[in-house]
Amino acid sequence: MEKSTPTKQTKEYRSAVAKINVWVKKNSSLLAIYENWYVGVTNNPNVRNKAHKNKNVEEPFFWLCIDTGSQGIALEVERYFHEKGMKDKRLTGGVKDNTTYVYVYKKHLPLIDYIL
Repeated sequence: MEKSTPTKQTKEYRSAVAKINVWVKKNSSLLAIYENWYVGVTNNPNVRNKAHKNKNVEEPFFWLCIDTGSQGIALEVERYFHEKGMKDKRLTGGVKDNTTYVYVYKKHLPLIDYIL
């Protein structure tokens, strides 16, 4: 019987977490404030991006989407960033069986970003 690797120990999980952390730090003005970011999972990044654009009436800032290869890994990465502060008031949403993507975007730009 083959042993499966726990989700958090897979290279896909570690890679996605590292990429998102770098992205958030790179696209933050002074400090990486995770509360200013949104994290979610989807099975269709293009549809999800458009849905957020319609909801927010503008393109999501600094959109990044990563295919983790599995629903379990995508959900675990999302949970990790929820614990870091990327939460929304509405944490509900349908997760489909073919959901493998995790995405992040900056919810709004601070005043300093408009000045620069």
